[in-house]
Amino acid sequence: MIADLALPVPATLICEMLGVPRGDRDRFTVWTAEATHGLAAQIAPPDVLDRARQAGLSLGAYFENLIEERRGSLGDDILSGMIRAEEDGDTLSHQELISQSIGLLIAGFETTIGLIGNGTRQLLLHPDELAKLRADPRLIESAIEECLRFDGPIPLTLRIPHQDIDFGEQVIPKDSTVMVLLAAANRDPERFPEPERFDITRDPNPHIAFGGGTHLCLGTHLARMEARAAIGGLFRRFPRLQLQSETLELGPSLFRVPGRLPVAIAT
Repeated sequence: MIADLALPVPATLICEMLGVPRGDRDRFTVWTAEATHGLAAQIAPPDVLDRARQAGLSLGAYFENLIEERRGSLGDDILSGMIRAEEDGDTLSHQELISQSIGLLIAGFETTIGLIGNGTRQLLLHPDELAKLRADPRLIESAIEECLRFDGPIPLTLRIPHQDIDFGEQVIPKDSTVMVLLAAANRDPERFPEPERFDITRDPNPHIAFGGGTHLCLGTHLARMEARAAIGGLFRRFPRLQLQSETLELGPSLFRVPGRLPVAIAT
């Protein structure tokens, strides 16, 4: 499921949007997964951080070459737009251009692999809910929201408060690093009735899988669209899919992204 659907769908789309040659996908797939561990520099083991640094250097060198090639033939893709902004002296320095390119590439498909993979897995683990979706394909929108709430690809994020914050009986000091558990918030019984129940008809569903406020994920709409198309299309085309194993096999990413999800078409 991962190699044949969950990875190709978002990777192909972000390549086309960003202006990265689709044929280079295999080159940067491993780099992007390993580079995510740079976000956990404070807690990751030294060998993991070393691989993250090497992956970041490889991605940086890749975009250095690609940007130089693209300067001579700018198109209407995102990368060309960012190059124009840099050359026009607008907002992007050269280093910002490299950083933004890497960030958009990673954000554009790494977490969506997890959304499609985890969502497919949860639907197969909950046959009653899957039966609802098969009976009414219009439920794909609320089904994706429940997949995001119940088993999203980013369980936690980091925040740094700019002032002291009273939190219950504790004080979170200014400029401290705070781990915010999105997965815990999305199972909050004060916000979600029966939070441990996977329910594709849940309404309302005020999950924070994409963050919120000024930190709301830039790719929210794109990720939802890709997941609806991939998961909805999968179960329409193959109505008798079965999991080969219920064991979750995570990949090399820092995020909650399955590395493998073997399924079979039941006869």
